[in-house]
Amino acid sequence: MRKVSFFSSEPLFFKCIYMLGFIGVFYVIYEIIFVEEELHSGLIFYLLVLFSFYNLRRFNVIQQHKKLQKIQKNK
Repeated sequence: MRKVSFFSSEPLFFKCIYMLGFIGVFYVIYEIIFVEEELHSGLIFYLLVLFSFYNLRRFNVIQQHKKLQKIQKNK
């Protein structure tokens, strides 16, 4: 039986956003290593926003899960 994870339970839209953020990390690393500082695209700021969005959603899901477990435990 498969274990349900945070990523597998997310809607497709959010999965695409997370994958784009993950790919963007590699592009930012490429820019840092191979591109001169004056030519950087500023993509790192968008990645920070995407990962903060991811962490907020994950925190919200974890909190909801804990509340449900607490309610079920009290019954």
